[in-house]
Amino acid sequence: MVLVLVLVTTQIIAQSEPWNRISPSPIETNLYEIIQIPGSDRIISIGSRASIMYSDDMGENWNVTYKPNGISRFTSLNAVHFVDSYIGYIAGSNSTLLKTVDGGTNWMLIPLSGDQNISDLFFHNELFGSILKPGFLFTTKDGCQTWDSIPIYGSSLQYINDSIGYIGRSGVSNYYKTKNAGNSWELIEITPAIDNFKITSIEFIDEEIGIIGGRISSSSSVDYYILKTIDGGISWYEVYTDYWNSISDIFFLNDSIGLTVGSRIMYDNMILRTEDGGSSWVECDMPFTYWSLYDIMLKEDGKGFCVGKYGQYLESNDFGTTWEIAYEKVCRANINTTEKVNDSLLFIGVENLASGGVPSGDIYKSTNRGETWSKININPVVTSICFTNDSTGYYTGDNHGYIYKTVNQGQSWSAYELEEWFRSDIVYFINEQIGFVGGEGDISGCYKTVDGGNSWYPIIGSFKPNYITDYAFVNDSIGWAIMDDCCILRTTNQGETWELWDDLGYYSYKKMKFFTDSIGFIIGNFMFKTVDGGNNWDTITDGLQGYYWMTDIEFSTTDTGYLTVDDREITLLRTTDGGSSWTPLNFPCTSTASCVSFFDANEGLVMGENGIIFKTYSGGTVEVHELPKDIVKSPILECFPNPTNSVLSVNLRVINGLNPNKILIYSSSGILQLDFDICNTLEIHKLDVSKLRNGIYFIASLSNNTILETNKIIVLH
Repeated sequence: MVLVLVLVTTQIIAQSEPWNRISPSPIETNLYEIIQIPGSDRIISIGSRASIMYSDDMGENWNVTYKPNGISRFTSLNAVHFVDSYIGYIAGSNSTLLKTVDGGTNWMLIPLSGDQNISDLFFHNELFGSILKPGFLFTTKDGCQTWDSIPIYGSSLQYINDSIGYIGRSGVSNYYKTKNAGNSWELIEITPAIDNFKITSIEFIDEEIGIIGGRISSSSSVDYYILKTIDGGISWYEVYTDYWNSISDIFFLNDSIGLTVGSRIMYDNMILRTEDGGSSWVECDMPFTYWSLYDIMLKEDGKGFCVGKYGQYLESNDFGTTWEIAYEKVCRANINTTEKVNDSLLFIGVENLASGGVPSGDIYKSTNRGETWSKININPVVTSICFTNDSTGYYTGDNHGYIYKTVNQGQSWSAYELEEWFRSDIVYFINEQIGFVGGEGDISGCYKTVDGGNSWYPIIGSFKPNYITDYAFVNDSIGWAIMDDCCILRTTNQGETWELWDDLGYYSYKKMKFFTDSIGFIIGNFMFKTVDGGNNWDTITDGLQGYYWMTDIEFSTTDTGYLTVDDREITLLRTTDGGSSWTPLNFPCTSTASCVSFFDANEGLVMGENGIIFKTYSGGTVEVHELPKDIVKSPILECFPNPTNSVLSVNLRVINGLNPNKILIYSSSGILQLDFDICNTLEIHKLDVSKLRNGIYFIASLSNNTILETNKIIVLH
């Protein structure tokens, strides 16, 4: 019982964070490099979209640092190197160089000139280090204050001791070597010459022994090789060849055990292992992986890690002999659309992140407000989902000519043909019988059903709807539709006929939503709002500059709403004035949000690119609106039991001669929940908190509006 309580309490504490990652775990970004920080147990991995993650418990749990020191989310972090257990450096695109002095928990930005990509780096100590930019090696000897440059073309940098180092470059048959700590470099051709051999990766175990992965291309085939030298690169000989296996990274734990990682033709990956210093190699036992693997490492205790595209993350517990997927994403896909059926039931439609071939899609279902998801296998890319009750729903698939229906909550689906090659974008129902499909076709851009989706007919009249992207009805008769060519259509007869109502100018619009019978929004390249049921539309400025797409909009209360924006620095915005103005939210995600759905004022989901699903229990913000600013500076108010499910006992004390006369309880987002007046001098007061939902709350004792003591309490039913 104690263990269960601890686990549940931990979950509730996590719910007090502004955003909690449901999927993927630990991250969705491409991971390019993973290392163990010397002199510590910390594992750190870096990747695209300004992302760093580290683990202190052998990969069981990961902490994610997003946009360290406020760098752009479009920064790719390419290389990481630590001098010792505290001092380390990370290099990336746009001349980004980061430094840590606390083992990777916090990072500071080192200013560098230019905007080139830094592909690799190596620091001998805090003063002396080098970075590789296109065509140049830059070296500092004064802790990054000044830099000297040497013209060298390379992509990887390795030192095996303080003096001897190597620079490799993919796609050539040579590398550079220094014997004097980088003061001069010698260009070394691979000998004896191998016709058309090109390096893909290079690693030296010591000054004499080195391993090279590469390929030989001809007009009819590509063959992949591993070469070895035992005389410091004077000569090389073949130790492995395969038609399928390309080597992209080489790692050696010691003089004997080494690993290579790379891709196998036909969209799979492979890991090779050696136990004799690279003289022979065998394939490791590993699961099928969909996308490229980039980097690999082993710890002295035999624990191994391999990372790659879309946050792929494999683990080994036997020195790399066998590998397993360390975690499973909810979905390997871009989430296109979401449908909230009731307070618990949700569906999302996705386009799978295919390695090749024809795009495909799936639907995922949650029955617990997005905490967990189950997959429903279908075929086409899903563009829209609509449910008319808890069991009956519909979805459209891009460019497929069909509408699909379920009567068993998505367990099975039946197809109904509309028009061959009809490109369907949106499905929308007024009630359980009357619905519409919008898109683009030769006959019509609008199809209608009046029998619950069992039959469909095109709407053709004096004005032919073409490429309708969304519908919104304010009652059973009056409805609106938007077209991709900036037009608003209106119907007063349940969509049997439509009239052109307004032209919104030279923009494209993809979504229309009404949150009351009067208040609605249109979003796309621009935003419009109506407060009179759609008769008039006013322009709304969201504060963003440049060309972009708004992808989804949702209101959790009359005044509070959320807006997702396409691939920009800011992808999630919030309004607290009914949509008149919007401010960016700190959304700690490397991928782009595209869908938003809220259950109430505090609990909601944001989803999108690369299968991201984030959940909030505080409206996506840690702002405290009604909570006094000095509450966290006060003495601790003794409360017990904590957690509680009904009665909370509070030990009130006189503080600085002031007697408490009131107790206030706030939600984690700072909204006042309960107000208790204290009319007697008893020290222990019992408070009924049984009506509060599960969660974390702030409690404060006051004397005439002066805070005396505060604490956090947990309500757990």
